[in-house]
Amino acid sequence: LSPAVFEELLFRYIPMKLLLPYSRRWCIVYSALCFSLIHCSFLQMPYAFVAGVIFMAVDVAFGSVWPSLILHFVFTIKV
Repeated sequence: LSPAVFEELLFRYIPMKLLLPYSRRWCIVYSALCFSLIHCSFLQMPYAFVAGVIFMAVDVAFGSVWPSLILHFVFTIKV
């Protein structure tokens, strides 16, 4: 569970605080791109990018990283 918390803080919370005031779209794309690159597997990268877009879009919509943290836990347990 700690990797999920670390990833949410690093790839959602920090970009949200730094980039969201400038551009929602860039914040979502940047976060998803970094999230996918950290997975280092060409098979996982597309899935991680799409998941990163969904997680960050949910966070931007709610204004908090808690929704993506919960989703990340659910996906980690399911997969």
